[in-house]
Amino acid sequence: IEKSVQVFEKHPAVGLVYTDYNVNDGSKTIREFKHPYRKDLLWQACIVSTNSAIRKSVLDKVGYFNVSLYGVEDYEMWLRLTMICEAYHIPEALFTYRMHGANLTSNYADYMMQQIPLMKERLLREGYHISSAGMA
Repeated sequence: IEKSVQVFEKHPAVGLVYTDYNVNDGSKTIREFKHPYRKDLLWQACIVSTNSAIRKSVLDKVGYFNVSLYGVEDYEMWLRLTMICEAYHIPEALFTYRMHGANLTSNYADYMMQQIPLMKERLLREGYHISSAGMA
């Protein structure tokens, strides 16, 4: 949190900060490297991690999670956020994600992949601008 606050203080245009993280499956820990932020990469895959920090003023503008989008509600919110602010990547593993059989992503990965194109279509219908590079 301290490192995210430092980014917010140094870069006023940044509204979202995310980091790398470790994944632990019970037997080993693997470093998960995230991409430095680029809007076109975000349209291809969610690059924002669980421990993201969001400026309250930015969150107030775009709103919170759309709970009707089960499994992709965070990804959809990251897209809305980055349409009005900059995102900043801290290339350090600052938390550990524990994998187990009950994780949403392990049980609903196919369902979530089906939801992503539908979510993007809805954002376009609602007037969010997407660059042509972002639709690759």
